[in-house]
Amino acid sequence: MYIILIIIIVITIVYLGYHTFKTFKEYNRIDKAKISFYETYRLTGLPLVSFDNNGKTWNFLLDTGSMDSLIDEQTLKGMNYKILDQKAKLFGIEGNDRHVNFCSIDLKYKEQSFDTEFVISDLQSAFKILKDEYNIQLHGMIGGKFFKKYKYIINFDELIAYSNKK
Repeated sequence: MYIILIIIIVITIVYLGYHTFKTFKEYNRIDKAKISFYETYRLTGLPLVSFDNNGKTWNFLLDTGSMDSLIDEQTLKGMNYKILDQKAKLFGIEGNDRHVNFCSIDLKYKEQSFDTEFVISDLQSAFKILKDEYNIQLHGMIGGKFFKKYKYIINFDELIAYSNKK
């Protein structure tokens, strides 16, 4: 009788321990996959996120309305990046078009690393309003290809972007 009771207790402990560990592991995965834009959204009304590259911090707008990610060409002077053998035609709001290069940049957010392709463009005048109004220097925009590649979803209720990648 005692043997059966001990076996049931051991099985219960192993079962609960496994599920507790699994839940804890899943919680840590989700927590590490979150990118917060809480503070900048409260200040500007925009989902801005800071990433690290080359020992410096760079600010990016999360922009699901753009497929490509964009980087200001002046920003590249302080970053580690690689020019890609790829070009694109970029259409400006004025209706003009120009050919632009792509680059690859490894961005870091906490313990996460994101190798992201960017279209290189002159974005100084576009970012000037944010700089003048809120004293925030924007360096680029993270577009839809990033969200698709890393399976990130923007949650405006919690003011985070999170990965649903399993």
